[in-house]
Order: sequence, then structure tokens, then C-alpha cells
Amino acid sequence: MPKPIPRLLELLKDAPIHGDKYEQFVFQFDEDHYEQRIDMAQFKGADRVLDIGCGYGQWAVQLAKHNNHVLALDRLDTMAQCAQILFEKYNITNAEAGVASLPNLPDLPSASFDLIWCWGVYMFTPRAETLTEFNRLLKPGGRFLLGSVSTKGNWRLKLLSTYNPFQPTLMPRKKRRAMIKKVLREGGALNARPNYTQRDMVESLCERFGFKLIAVNKDGYIDLTGKKRRKPMFRPSFLGMDNTIEWIAEKVRDIEHPYTEQPE
Repeated sequence: MPKPIPRLLELLKDAPIHGDKYEQFVFQFDEDHYEQRIDMAQFKGADRVLDIGCGYGQWAVQLAKHNNHVLALDRLDTMAQCAQILFEKYNITNAEAGVASLPNLPDLPSASFDLIWCWGVYMFTPRAETLTEFNRLLKPGGRFLLGSVSTKGNWRLKLLSTYNPFQPTLMPRKKRRAMIKKVLREGGALNARPNYTQRDMVESLCERFGFKLIAVNKDGYIDLTGKKRRKPMFRPSFLGMDNTIEWIAEKVRDIEHPYTEQPE
């Protein structure tokens, strides 16, 4: 397991850390890890990039190194503030941070982004509305990456953790257990929130919402450069099932917006 990076944590020592220990997960991986993941996805050389659900800005910093402009947005003002602090500490002038959340981003013009990076957020959004919004925001031929997407295996692992008295939880165990069981029963529905996504669901979702699937695999297993690198941030599988997955898709046609039920 990679060691914490004191320098990055030092950069954020006076920042409004959210307090859910997420920073301990984020900063156990070094900057090179995040940069290599950007390279593996080939998210480079674009004019405008959206990092939606940017967290502490760990992805946005690396995206800004390889693209002309990055807009990093998070639903929490504290996260956006941390991202802006990192930009300033790294002397990054081609990125900005703000507050907004999926699925609706009405202040952003249509067809205004070449790339959308969305990591660790999708399973908490209504997927149909989110994919429709991605279609609206991307230019023709633009691409998105959805990473750290929870599968049934991941939700089962989370359910198991609720029975571990030494595993901290952000909500009462009984309430969390009931929520996860509901996801496992109903999370495959088009606008379930939270939801799960299996690999065999991804291609049809892309086709339905105007995208062509480029690649889908376990988290950290997609390397479009052909170098066959693997840089997972989660255990790849749980009891033989995918744990979290990622996929990359390209916009091939416009669809109706705002979202309406698309034909099967």
C-alpha cells in the first residue's frame, strides 16, 4: 500500500478538510499515481476539461498539467476550497474550482467541454440524468471517464463492513445496512440513487445516451496507451465479483435535454 504523502498533506494543513477521513484515502497515493492514471486514460491535450466531484483537487491538479483549462466542481464548498488551495500551492493558473453538483449543471453552456472526469460520484447520482447532462456538456467527439463506480460486489463489501464493530461509519449501522440492502434490491434501476453498475450494463447505457463505449474494466485496469499498467485504488474484486469499475466513452450523437425516458 502506498505511504501517505506528507508534502501534500502539509499543503492542506490549514485547509477546511471535510472531516470524514477521506483525505487519508486520497493522499495515500502519490502525485505520480494520479498523473499516471490521467495518462492511462489519455485525458491529455484538450482545450477544456470538467472535473465534476473534484474532491480535494487531486485529479484536477494533474489534469491541469496536461490540458489547457480545467474547471473543478464539487458539491461541498470545503472540497472546492481545498482544490483551489492546491492550485495556488502548485502555481496552477489554468484551473479554477467552484461549487456545483450532478446531475444538473445549468450554469455551464452546452457543448463546452472536450473531456469530463468524474471519479467516485456516479453511484450517488441518478444515472440517466447524469449521462444526459454529460451528453449536453460534451462537444461532439468529447469523452468522459466514470471512475470508482460501485458494483453489486462493492455494495456487498460495504454491507459486510457494517457488521464490523471496528469499522467506522458515517451513519448509524442499522440505517446504513438498510440503505445498502435497498441498493442491492433496487440499484439497477435507471435513476436509482444510490445505484450499482455492472460491466455488462455499460455498453447499453452508452448507446442509450448517445455515447460509444471505448473501454470498461476494473478500477485502474484501463490503459489506452498499450503499456498494460494497472493502478487500482481499490481491491479489484470481492468474492469473485468486480468491486469498483471505470469506463471511458465518446459522444457520438446529441440526445434530448432535459432528460426524458429514452426508448429501450
